[in-house]
Amino acid sequence: MAAKIGYIRNARSTGGGSAPPASTDLLVYAPSNFDELETALHEMQRAGVETLIIDGGDGTIREVLSRSHDIWPANGLTYAIVANGNTNLIARSAGALPQDDPVSAIQRGGLLETRIPMLKIDRKGHPSLRGFIMGAGAYETATRIAQEEIASRHGLQVVLTILKLIFSRGLRNGDVFTVSHDGTAAVTEARMLIGLSSLPGKLIFGLEPFWNTDAGPIRWLDIAANPPALLLSAPFVALGKPRRWMRQRYRSGSSQMVELTLSNDLVIDGERFAPGSDGRVCVTAAETVTFLTP
Repeated sequence: MAAKIGYIRNARSTGGGSAPPASTDLLVYAPSNFDELETALHEMQRAGVETLIIDGGDGTIREVLSRSHDIWPANGLTYAIVANGNTNLIARSAGALPQDDPVSAIQRGGLLETRIPMLKIDRKGHPSLRGFIMGAGAYETATRIAQEEIASRHGLQVVLTILKLIFSRGLRNGDVFTVSHDGTAAVTEARMLIGLSSLPGKLIFGLEPFWNTDAGPIRWLDIAANPPALLLSAPFVALGKPRRWMRQRYRSGSSQMVELTLSNDLVIDGERFAPGSDGRVCVTAAETVTFLTP
């Protein structure tokens, strides 16, 4: 008997066609809210689904993974992506199946398995979230402006908005964050931007704004407030190739755990979330997820 496949499609997705028809070996759901998503996942787990296709963008992937890892046993589920969202940065890194017939691609076999560490974001008073890209400071500001003024969450649009805001004094002054890596002493200072990712390699259009990344699966970028020569430095940061004179204010590395305390929202895979009720956020990457890719 063929292994059962689950198919989750974001009912509000902006791209692609319709989901495939359900069959004996294919369970299809298009939940319109989080309660329906939770119910669908439990039903698929009880039905013995071993492979789950996620049809949507980064936000859909985040919401599915945030729930499914607490429903299936460890390593009990393999995922595949059909990239149909506002932002599809995860699919760029993890790989995506063809939109016309992803189910047949799985049933034929021969797909590669790509295992990627996953950010787990814990906040007091909120359920855990699982995702791959998190940012605060200028990243949150640019995402908010892109959402409110441009009605977009595309990764490219956020990058362009950050570039437009480079000369904004308020943006350069930053926000005060407290940050600790792997249990080291916390450092409180004004920061223009902080970004974390567990995705390997380049993120978008060849950009890879990280360096010194051998210590753990969480790659991070930390830009202090009022950094010198910001316009001149931006290309070097984006390519992960800082000049020596930049490194005191433009910092990067990798960690097993990052703890932050902040007063404003953060962005996780394209959407804004509040920190914990105490202002704290704890990010780890001990969990991994396996994606099927061509």
